[in-house]
Amino acid sequence: MSGKKSPQRSQRERLLGRQRPTLPYRLLVDPDGVADARVELAAAQAELRQAKMRKAAASTVRAAEAKVRRAEAKVDACYETIMLRAVSPVRMEQLAAEHPATEEQMAAARVEREQAVQRGEEPMPWPVYADSFWPALLAECAPEVGMTAEEWAEFLAENLSSGELRGLRLALLNVNERERVADPLVIPKGSSQIISSVWS
Repeated sequence: MSGKKSPQRSQRERLLGRQRPTLPYRLLVDPDGVADARVELAAAQAELRQAKMRKAAASTVRAAEAKVRRAEAKVDACYETIMLRAVSPVRMEQLAAEHPATEEQMAAARVEREQAVQRGEEPMPWPVYADSFWPALLAECAPEVGMTAEEWAEFLAENLSSGELRGLRLALLNVNERERVADPLVIPKGSSQIISSVWS
């Protein structure tokens, strides 16, 4: 080793090098296989717990741990993880402007809101985006998947349940619009006097 320390990056470099937020979204793609995989995982976890409770030999515990890892891998194989990366605020506004809620959506929402009020329920929020907004946003937030907006539109219409569609939309909103409050600033003793003198 040369013993040389790598030069520290300046605050400017760290800020300019910061990436936009990302959010992994796990989607079940093998609903038939996941049930069996979860049963196998539960059995393997029970076997491991029993081995530890009876203080079995180390080799027995390691074998049980390996069985758990294999079962976990089988469960994971039933899912695909879509890595969502936030688009820029400017691009988000552009997409929203390109895909506003349609007149048909607004009319349907008006009827549903009126019916909810008559039932004494909280009315649903007004729609903000057209249905075409979501596949367009997905194509930009998950470029590694390699699907176009048209392919995403077909996928959302044909391959997801209503609940899964809501979950994916929520994930897209979370990664792009969720407010992130900065960590609280810890001010060293005596610094408050300096700060107050600056603002006085």
